[in-house]
Amino acid sequence: MNYFDVNISVLLIVLLGCTALFAIICAVFGLMPLRRVARKGAQMEKAGEELLQVTDEKLPSVSVVVYARNAEERIDEFIKSVLKQDYPDFEVIIVNDASTDMTRERVETMQRECGDKLKYTFVPESARNISRKKMAFALGIKGARGEVIVTTLAGGCIESDRWLRLMCAPFADEDVEMTLGYAYYPNKLFKGKHLRSFDTTLIASQWIGAAAVGKAFRGTEYNMAFRRHCFFDSKGYASSISLQGGHDDMFVCDVARSGHVKMVLDTDARVAIDCKPENFHRMWKDDKEHRTFMSRFLNTGAFRQQGFCSLCLWLCLACAVATIAYASPNFFPISIVMVILLALWGYQITLYRKVSGLLGAVRLWWGVPFGFVLRPLMTARGRARMRGTQDRHYTWTTGMKSRSEI
Repeated sequence: MNYFDVNISVLLIVLLGCTALFAIICAVFGLMPLRRVARKGAQMEKAGEELLQVTDEKLPSVSVVVYARNAEERIDEFIKSVLKQDYPDFEVIIVNDASTDMTRERVETMQRECGDKLKYTFVPESARNISRKKMAFALGIKGARGEVIVTTLAGGCIESDRWLRLMCAPFADEDVEMTLGYAYYPNKLFKGKHLRSFDTTLIASQWIGAAAVGKAFRGTEYNMAFRRHCFFDSKGYASSISLQGGHDDMFVCDVARSGHVKMVLDTDARVAIDCKPENFHRMWKDDKEHRTFMSRFLNTGAFRQQGFCSLCLWLCLACAVATIAYASPNFFPISIVMVILLALWGYQITLYRKVSGLLGAVRLWWGVPFGFVLRPLMTARGRARMRGTQDRHYTWTTGMKSRSEI
């Protein structure tokens, strides 16, 4: 028996052709978001230096609006990290959402030390049938004096005193209406949970890659900035008034349709999400569910492209398995299949490692190909679990428990 016969049947040729075709689709279209982020990362260092060279005279006045709920343990350190920012003209507005701990007292103590640069307000406890987080941001924005608004949560950790300058320097260009920053979970939280890190990185790559080519449809509530007039021109969060979420995706879509959105990926412009390890699973799960639910309201082809490419990946593997089963023990077609798969897997690993390093995620090796295969199943499982709990994402219910409460 010839174990390396180059004379193969028409069926094997078709199977090999389909395997190669589906692999090319996965590499070209499926990995497009990762390529965009990797390309943006290559320009990041140069772009960051250019932003830091913008003179103080060209920088707009800024109001940092901070949502806080039960943030007693970290509010002091968070306020200090914002107030030490290397920025000429800014104020900090803390909006307290019915905290049951000492958040208000902590902020008031800091106010006496910091003076007019730190302001405090709160969401009335009587507020019902409305997203309290969106109401908190709206209250802060309404009372802000800055030309540019930066929104974040007290559950974040600002690691650099250049954060505010990097996020707001793009507004020296009058055409820029919004800048999107990045917020990440520290790697220690993903210990032993690499599939979660992989999924989080791909979700981030999807909206970051879209923003990098002028098609922004999402941001992160921990780290985004926009001109104050954009908020009022878009009628605030009117487009998502019936939803608990929407302030970091539907609002971005509203601004992106009429203005210029910039993506800032410099390492010093990132915000780390402060979370206790024992609470990480619930926080990650809530965030995943929120993103999945909100995706139905976003008018973007990114999700359809993702679904199509996931299908092509599974078809590629199915054709590869069928080729191996039908060709055995002829190693000629089997070797071609393995070359195709190894080339695809190698490309996936290379791109993912570049992007994960840029975004502060776990840098996986051979787990990457498995992650691409298992991710659609993970998403489908999440959607199935969400069917009975969708009502809590609407404002006419008791509401989704705040992700910043942890």
